[in-house]
Formats: sequence, C-alpha cells, structure tokens
Amino acid sequence: MILFLPLNGSAADIDLAEQYAPILFFEGEETCYPVEAEYIIANSALKSYDTNTETSSTILENPTPSDLASYTTEQYSYYYLDNSNGALNNNGVVSKYQSDLNTIGYTVYAYVSDQGSRTVIQYWMCYVFNAGSVNTHEGDWECVMVVLEGGSPSEVYYSQHHSGQKLSWDLVEKTGDHAKVYVSRGSHANYARPYSGSLGVAMDIVNNNGLVLTADDYDVELLDSQDWLSFSGRWGQYDGIEQEIRGMVGPYGPMYREDSAMWNAPLMWGESLSEASSNLFLAEWFVYYFIWIFVAISLVSLAWTGFKIFKRYKSEGLGPRILSLLYIDGLNVKSIGNILCIVALLVGIFALFNPWYVMSADIGVPGYDTGGMVDLLRIDGVNGFMVNFLDGSGSLTPIGGFAMPFWIFIGIGLVFFMLSLIGLRFTGKAGRKYIHRGIDFAIPVIAVIIIIAVLPMIAQTFGLIESGGNEVTEVFEALGASPLGGSTSLAFEVSAGESSTLALQWGLGSGGWMLILSAIIFIVAGALLLMSSENFFEAEDQMKK
Repeated sequence: MILFLPLNGSAADIDLAEQYAPILFFEGEETCYPVEAEYIIANSALKSYDTNTETSSTILENPTPSDLASYTTEQYSYYYLDNSNGALNNNGVVSKYQSDLNTIGYTVYAYVSDQGSRTVIQYWMCYVFNAGSVNTHEGDWECVMVVLEGGSPSEVYYSQHHSGQKLSWDLVEKTGDHAKVYVSRGSHANYARPYSGSLGVAMDIVNNNGLVLTADDYDVELLDSQDWLSFSGRWGQYDGIEQEIRGMVGPYGPMYREDSAMWNAPLMWGESLSEASSNLFLAEWFVYYFIWIFVAISLVSLAWTGFKIFKRYKSEGLGPRILSLLYIDGLNVKSIGNILCIVALLVGIFALFNPWYVMSADIGVPGYDTGGMVDLLRIDGVNGFMVNFLDGSGSLTPIGGFAMPFWIFIGIGLVFFMLSLIGLRFTGKAGRKYIHRGIDFAIPVIAVIIIIAVLPMIAQTFGLIESGGNEVTEVFEALGASPLGGSTSLAFEVSAGESSTLALQWGLGSGGWMLILSAIIFIVAGALLLMSSENFFEAEDQMKK
C-alpha cells in the first residue's frame, strides 16, 4: 500500500508521485531492497575521516536524522555513516538487514521539481549495501527520473553507477503510467530491459526472475520533507581516496550525487546520458542470450552434420580410417598435409589457455610500486577480456571486462571440424576444410589487432583523450601506431619536486602468436591436400594390395 507523507510537499506532488511510481524488478539472487534512510542512520555511527593523518574518528555513536541536518556544507564531505553491523569483508550489514526485512518493509523516495516548461519526478532508492562486480561499499543511492512535458511523460532517466541511460517514453516498458525498472544484482544500477547490463564495463547482472515491487508494495515518501536530506557526508564507510577510486566508499546522498547535478540540474544531467535505441536493445538481447543462441545453433549444426555423415555412410561408406586426417601412409604430400593438420590442432588448443593480448605496466609511485611489470589488460581464451585495477599494495583487482569463455566456442568448433572430416573421400574437400579452420583461428587475433589499432579514434570519440595531446593521448597514439606490440614510458610529477615514471608495454601474448602459427599451419596443410588431388579410400586400398 502506498503511504504518502505530504508535510512540505504539495498535493500535486503527491498525485504525480503516485501516478508514475515505477515497477522495480530485481534479479533472483539480490539481497538488498529499497529501505528507509532512517534504517541506515539507526544502524550507523557518524564518523569523520582526516585526509592528513588518514585516520577516522567517531563524531556521534547514535546519530539521528535531525543530527545529520547540521552537516550540510562542503567541509563535511569527509564525514560518513559507518554501519555498525559489519565491514566490507563480511556480510554482517546484509545479514542484519535480512533479519529485519519483514518489519521494515520497502521505501522509495520521490522529489518533484519544475524545470521551466517541464516537470521532473525523481524516484530515489536507498540500499544498505552495494555488492557490484566493479564496486563494493556500504550504502547505495540510485535514481529513476520521469520527465513530463506539457503534462505528459516524454523521457525516463535511469541511473547506472556514475552515469546512466535515457529513454524516450515510447521505448519505455511500462504498465499504464508505471515505468518498468530492472535493478542489477548487487550494484542496483537501473536498466530498461531485463537483458541489459552485459555490454558495460561493470558487467551488471540483470533479470526479472526475483522480487517485483509495484507501487502497492512500497511506501513513497517525499524527499523534501526529510531532515537528513541536506547531510553532505557519505552514506557508508570512507577510507580515503585510494578506496574511493576502487569504488569501495559510501556514496553521497540525493542532493550531492554527481556534484549535485542530479538534484540541481536533472534535465542537464539527463541530457548528458547515452540514449537508448531499438538497435542497442537488440544488441544487448543478443549478448545476453548469446550462450543459448550458440547452443541452439550448435544443436542444429550437430543434427545436420550427423545427417550428412549418415548419408555419406549409406552412399559410399566412411572409409577404412574414418577420419581423413588419419590417412598417413609415408612421405607424400597428402600425409605431410595431414601431419601438419594434427600439429595445427595441438598448437591451437594450447593457444586457448594462454594470453592472446597483454598490456602491462611498471609503476614506481609510492603506495603503487609494482616492483616490475604487472598485467593491466589481458585477453585470453578462458576469461575473455579482463581489466585490472592496481591498488595501493601493488596487487591487482579485477574491475571489469567481458567475461566470454572463448575456449568453449572454439573448442566446440573444433569438435564440429573433426566430425566434418569423418568419411571424406577426396583430399580436396579435406584441404578446403583445413584452410577454413585456419582462417577461423586467425580471426580472433585479427579482430584484437584492429581494435587496438583504432583505439585512438575510439578514445577521442568518447572524450577519453583530447586532440590537443597529453600523456594519455600519447599512450593511445602509441598503441594505435604499433598494435602488434610496443612500449613507452611517461614521466609525471608525483608531488612538488618529486617525479616518477610509468613504463608500459603491450602486444600479442603467447596464445595470440600460437593462434597465428596454428592458422598458418592449417592453411599450409590445406594447400598441400588441394595439391595432392587423391582419393583417400583408393590410396588405402592400393596400400593394402
């Protein structure tokens, strides 16, 4: 049942909040849901972090919402609410919340503001813990905004980490005037489709297989009536800039998210977001269901391959050695080609379990001293594309990427390749299959090289580098100029009078070179079989005679 607390809000605000309250779909393994901010306050101590000594001190053991109203300016930005039930390395915060869930229920906050000719309804969701793949921290605030123009909805903005996505109203999934919002597991980023999230660096897990909260299931409270709203500190533990970079500190509240842009200039913030389209949703759907699509295609291909093998068996048999690559009968062109094919298979299999492309760095900055080269980026056949973050201890923490088990797909491809060689009578057909397999092995490496080569253009398009040139620009340009491999070093100032050097090197890894070698051997093997122009079965019969 919806509970509206008007207090400072108008009746019109209440009506709008009720009319457009979103429907929230959670992933099946989610453990945290929208909660009253007072619950976090009641379970936290108010602390302060000293950036000079890098230590924390307790200000209030048991703060109240009205206490927080005293900490409203920038000088209190290093104040934070530290949940008393646990820390980042255990689930005490979540366990306590789960035990209290039946009594505290669900809450969503609403704020209505007139922005010229348009009206923005902000729906803010507060969570006790954020357990995303890229960041983990106490407390979480996420937002969905519905924009009205001329009294009718025109757009919806979905917050996602430090950015988000905007949709025109006609693209929004909805029931009546209630937009459907799909909340990612752990990170609580908001998406417009249940199959979204997989294309981003955060690798959010989204689905509609868990709890569903409609406007009848949660209380709606107006934000501008809350005493704690002006609190300028963090809603979760804060341990310094290093942890902040790693996404391991509590967020600011609604008034201060994204340098207050979401609160003070919601339309400007919303217009800065990437705009969703039908083509984007199609791409996300394909990526989300890629495994199932691949399995379906594989099953169809398996049935078709089995049918062809059966027809081959009925018409002419499968030959004395079954597999064409097993016809090795001395030092001749055909036998050498088949031996090379076997070698290419072995090299290709080893390639799947070794790095295809690697970017490494050696940093000597105090607190970030690596003591040698460490991998910042790695592409291989097991983990796919992985990006690592270097923390202050010099160790690596995965922060994102695209976890695609390429070895499964290539491995299944090899199985079909072997099946296609059953009962082949002529070397020419086998040769063409060897060449096609070689091309398939070369494609992943070629694709990686092309991506690295166009990185400067991609980075400039997305505003990651400036055309005027700086150290970062130099790195991207060096990558683009020498995608197969290279190195560079950058000198930068750490502090007044103190400088350090960042050494970078990149290039194809051992697995990448193995894939290229395997592709070359496959193609050579195929060419030799094309040259031999023999009938496998007849050659075997002649050898027996």
